[in-house]
Amino acid sequence: MKADPNMQVVILVGNLHDDDAFSRDAIKGMEHTALELKKAGKQVIIVSPIPTFDYDPPSKLALASRAGHAPETIGTPRAVYEQRRGHIRDEFIRFTAANDMTTIRPDTLFCDTICHVYRSGEGVLYFNAGHLSLTGAGLLTAYRDGRSIIYRANFTHYAELMGFLLDEVTENNAEAATALQAFFKDHPAGETPARAKA
Repeated sequence: MKADPNMQVVILVGNLHDDDAFSRDAIKGMEHTALELKKAGKQVIIVSPIPTFDYDPPSKLALASRAGHAPETIGTPRAVYEQRRGHIRDEFIRFTAANDMTTIRPDTLFCDTICHVYRSGEGVLYFNAGHLSLTGAGLLTAYRDGRSIIYRANFTHYAELMGFLLDEVTENNAEAATALQAFFKDHPAGETPARAKA
């Protein structure tokens, strides 16, 4: 990777969780790798941890929809993200600022007062408790514009993902399937860019 002249930008991502020995070692390893790549002339971008959940978001959305709750209200308080992963994000921000690198912060896309599992105009953001859906991952599609990074949602696979989720989440519950299908028919996805400072 260091010697490949065609590879000019390297994005480092780690699914890091709590403040344990594994996470601390992984952070040190990512930072060491980032410095080595920078020495080799690469532009390095580190993605800080995504919000994760103690439940399966698609299942919770199905149950909430069945109970008549707005899916935009489903999530976990941002304070939980800050407690579990804020220190990792802050370490990456300090490290990248000190070494002229970039940090992408998924929390700025997924969280306000809560970390959302669904966004109106975008769709279901999580495949399961710890992994983004294609829609959620599409929000991390980014390009640089001066000192800003522009994030854009990508809905190329939205219909396929929704079909899969509807089948999986509502496999044994025809009533939930009908409720979800009606909801998504009334709430189509649209591409909404979000802008955040680097």
